Amino acid sequence: MKKGITALGLAVAMLIPGSRMVTALQERPEPTEQYVVRSGDTLWAIAGRVDPEADRRAVVYRLMELNEMETPTLLPGQTLELPAP
Repeated sequence: MKKGITALGLAVAMLIPGSRMVTALQERPEPTEQYVVRSGDTLWAIAGRVDPEADRRAVVYRLMELNEMETPTLLPGQTLELPAP
């Protein structure tokens, strides 16, 4: 029974705002590298280079989220954050 209580306590502690666990998780941003968009680049093609084995739709969504994009439209010269390899 003690194990169940301990696991429950840990789960609750993880959800409490300001707890050390939540703060530690929030402070570790995903490592990224910058990429400057070139003429002819598409988010679809960049996603294929970022993670060729993954579902490209999921990678496009992740890139849009990482770069706070509302649409997948790219402009030459635009800087994107890409997940570091």
